[in-house]
Order: sequence, then structure tokens, then C-alpha cells
Amino acid sequence: MSEASLGLELFQQSHERLLQRFLELERQKLPAEAIDKQLTDIAESIVRDYNTSALMAGGTRLSDEDEREFRSQVRGIMGGGALVPLLEREDVENIHILGHDKVILSLANGDRIAGPPLAGSEEELVMMIRHLAATAGHTSRRFDTAAPILDLRLASGHRLFAVTAVAERTSVVIRRHRMLQSALEKLEGYGTVTPGMTAVLRAAVRPPNPANMLVVGGTGAGKTTLLRALLSEVPQSELIVTI
Repeated sequence: MSEASLGLELFQQSHERLLQRFLELERQKLPAEAIDKQLTDIAESIVRDYNTSALMAGGTRLSDEDEREFRSQVRGIMGGGALVPLLEREDVENIHILGHDKVILSLANGDRIAGPPLAGSEEELVMMIRHLAATAGHTSRRFDTAAPILDLRLASGHRLFAVTAVAERTSVVIRRHRMLQSALEKLEGYGTVTPGMTAVLRAAVRPPNPANMLVVGGTGAGKTTLLRALLSEVPQSELIVTI
């Protein structure tokens, strides 16, 4: 086994312990800094115990690179690990993941580019998604062979859909809605609708006789953005139910 893999191997062995402690700390509603400090302390303890056991057994201690990799993985528990930089990119609309080493980014200008690998193995990718399922949604969710399909709304507003076991490789699609607040005037400025369409759509959703409407279209066509623009035209006194 190569030296670079020891840090990841140790993280995989310690993941359940670290994750359970992380969930306990979150339930206590501690500040992020306090949670980070406690997880870091546990990580240092794990590294010391591993190196001590290795010395006593005449084995191989963790190298500096192994320790850096292990600590990086531990800190990633508080977020999405290698996903975080991609989720924070303002020009990314969709993230397509096919296995741990193939990532395609759909950009706002219509381009598609290759992204960096997210993990060192399929197992590590599943572990990352499993952690998000357990911590990033409104409720803790499973992601394993017994529950191989995951549909999750992240705290950041992104929509994540993932499958494992039932497909050849673990696959993930993350949708990022860049325009969280929309208005018909804004869409008109972008050329999405014309002034005539704006007048018709506005009349269709406003009292006294709002119409039933069906918004359809392909992936990335702008359905959600149009719905947000239509909802901005509905008076706040109106009762709206979403299912």
C-alpha cells in the first residue's frame, strides 16, 4: 500500500466515530468553531494513537503527507469536502458526477468543462455523499445498498440527486439555481420574455381571477426561475400551498 493511502485508510476506519461525534455536537447547537476545535482534537488523538501503535508493533508511522490528508478529510466532515469549492463557484449551474474521478461542470454561459476528481475511490465518494445525507438536509437520510437513491436539498439551496449500487458507478447530479429571486421585469431584461408576455403572465396570476398554469420544459430551461417570477407577482395576502 502506498504511503499516500494511509491517511485515507485511517480516515475511513475512523469515519463512523468522527461522524457520530459531529452529529452529537451539532445537536448541542454549538458554534461551528467549537465543533471544529473538538473534531480537530479527536483527529490529533487518532493520529497519536495510530503512530504509537505502529511504533510498538514495528509498523509504518503516518508520513507528513498522510497526516495532512487525514486532517483534510476530517475538516471536510463539516462540509462537503472536495465539493465545497464547486458549490461556491458563481458560474456553475449544474455538477454532474459519474464515479469518483469524472466530474462535468455546466456553466452559466452554456459551456461544459471537466472538473477535478472528487475522491480517491468509489468508496470515498459514497462516504462523502453519505455524510451529506446524514448532516446536510433537514433530516438525517441514509445512502447505502438498502437506500441507493438519494434526493436531497442542501442547506445552501442546491438540489442533490444521487444513486449507488443500482448503477455501474455512483452518480450524482447537483443543481444550483443562480437566480433565487426573480421578477418578470428581470426576465424581460434578459430577453426570456417579451413585454407582451409579461402583461399576459402578470394578469394570469393576479386576482381577481388567477388562472391555472402549467410550466413545462427540459432540464435547465428556466422553469423554476419563471415560477419564482410568477410568484413575485402574487400579492402577499394570497394563500399559497406547495406540494
